[in-house]
Amino acid sequence: MSNPLYLTGESYGGHYVPCFAYTLLNNANLTDLFTTIPFKEVFRGIAVGDGLTNMEYQEQYFDTFYYSIGLASE
Repeated sequence: MSNPLYLTGESYGGHYVPCFAYTLLNNANLTDLFTTIPFKEVFRGIAVGDGLTNMEYQEQYFDTFYYSIGLASE
């Protein structure tokens, strides 16, 4: 396989993508998977857009964010 692999997600993917990448790279129980898919050879990185990683912290800024992008008015 010569194509690079990037794991991507958005919103709640801010939880799933890093955990999934960590599990795939560090879980010895997935050895059989790596013989069919050379994950460690093709994996290049992860990307999370608009990640919801800490709801308790982030929700206090939703109103400012929505206002700044024009989805809410005063």
